[in-house]
Amino acid sequence: MKKNYLLSIIMTLIFSASWAQQCPQSIGTQSTTTVPHFKITSGTCNDYPTNITIDGSNFTKSSCNGTNLKYTLVPPDPQLSSADSFTADFGFGTCTYVNGALQTLSSEDPDLLIKTQIYPNPLLDQGSLKIRFQREVSTDIFIFDLTGKSVYTNQFSGIDQLEIETDVLSNGIYLLQIRTDLGNTTKKIVVMR
Repeated sequence: MKKNYLLSIIMTLIFSASWAQQCPQSIGTQSTTTVPHFKITSGTCNDYPTNITIDGSNFTKSSCNGTNLKYTLVPPDPQLSSADSFTADFGFGTCTYVNGALQTLSSEDPDLLIKTQIYPNPLLDQGSLKIRFQREVSTDIFIFDLTGKSVYTNQFSGIDQLEIETDVLSNGIYLLQIRTDLGNTTKKIVVMR
């Protein structure tokens, strides 16, 4: 019985890994600040979601023909500051592009974001959420609700810890996105008051 259970878990993990989605490898030359254009080299058009979030703005899939995937800005969200340098959230993780190329986490200090402390989590009272980094960083902080709506945005420079007032957050699950020069990470936070 235990062998069958273990075997089924292993098969499920293998099957899930084989269907894991990857970020599009590059930004297409037709990309604009309101219609990002991705070049896809693996998977099909149906593998990519209808709605995505890029730098806090919402986009909806407008066309896909096999290798060219385009999304259109959903008004009244602000257009992107750059057509080829941004962070896109496809729902399976974030993908960061710089000058049209997909970026990976820098090897300078890959543990910096992994070891970032976020507390208290879950947040049980009207207090603030505290974030502590392993060293001084410049960072952009975003909090999204589960629909992808941005509920908090702020920039900080030269800090190793910060506090975010959470009075405006109602009970629920949120995604905290931390963007630094070394890479990005998204953490789940829970508010239970």
